[in-house]
Amino acid sequence: MKEFNLTDNQTEAILNMKLRSLRKLEESQIKEEFDDLSTEKSELESLLNNTDKQWAFLSDEIKQTKEKFGKKTVLGRRRTEFSEIEENIYVPVEVFIEKEPVTIILSEKGWIKGIKGHVDLKGDFKFKEDDALAFALHAQTTDKIVILDSSGKFFNISANDIPSGRGFGQPLRLMLDIANNDTVSAMFVFEPKTQYLLASNTGRGFIVDENHILAQTRAGRKIMNVAQNEKTVLCLKVTGNMTAVVGENRKLLVFKTEEIPTMARGHGVALQKYKDGGMSDVQFFDEENGFSFSRSGGIGTEKNLMTWLGHRGQAGKLVPFGFPKNNKFFN
Repeated sequence: MKEFNLTDNQTEAILNMKLRSLRKLEESQIKEEFDDLSTEKSELESLLNNTDKQWAFLSDEIKQTKEKFGKKTVLGRRRTEFSEIEENIYVPVEVFIEKEPVTIILSEKGWIKGIKGHVDLKGDFKFKEDDALAFALHAQTTDKIVILDSSGKFFNISANDIPSGRGFGQPLRLMLDIANNDTVSAMFVFEPKTQYLLASNTGRGFIVDENHILAQTRAGRKIMNVAQNEKTVLCLKVTGNMTAVVGENRKLLVFKTEEIPTMARGHGVALQKYKDGGMSDVQFFDEENGFSFSRSGGIGTEKNLMTWLGHRGQAGKLVPFGFPKNNKFFN
């Protein structure tokens, strides 16, 4: 094989040719990159100056992303899906309390306690000297206990927070801000989707929905406005289409429950008119069943309502024969 020997001049000439080729190639690449960048710059400037183009650009990118990460692709099938985050998620405290039966006892002087299990509500409970039973009810530790005072305020206590034991309990005023000159008029277990009648000793009242009687603080929630020398004395669950009201004057009035207005707060309307005394008791009942009351030998029922039937705000007629002397439907 024939060998070629290059002189130094020839070698230098070849190297110079290669260098010139490289410089031309670099120059060509730089010009090409410059043209590309100039084009991209023009497109970006046009995009920044045109809102419609911006939205079109975003739309195209979203479509491309969906195609790239869609469920039809290998990567998309492995994608973890997230649901929308719910704001202000409310977790009731009751879910952390073990549900157990409890009997709530409140004395006339305002001492409250809980007894494990459901005991006889007419049993012999232990109280301080000169004190007696005011209210007793069966509940669950997860229940809310609603308390109404004579000023027309509602208070709420968790049944689980009521002290338990065999002693006298705890003063209710240590748990709730009940004024010293006010007394407890009603105590019951809160029931959703329920309406209640509020009534004062003067015979005024109105119906309130259950969502208005829940108080968020120990200061309570004012619902019934009472005048001087007037007290809220009754809170009764609405359970019938007829209402029977009896006064201290032993006059009884029956009228349709729909005549009582539903209010969120107020003084109420006249349920029964009194010349002397005030309201003694109220009973709801269904018209076909009549109203009932305690009488010697058992329970009496009056289905013939014509004698006492009227409209809200009237005086009424004398109670039926055998009606309790304390002017209450049931002792």
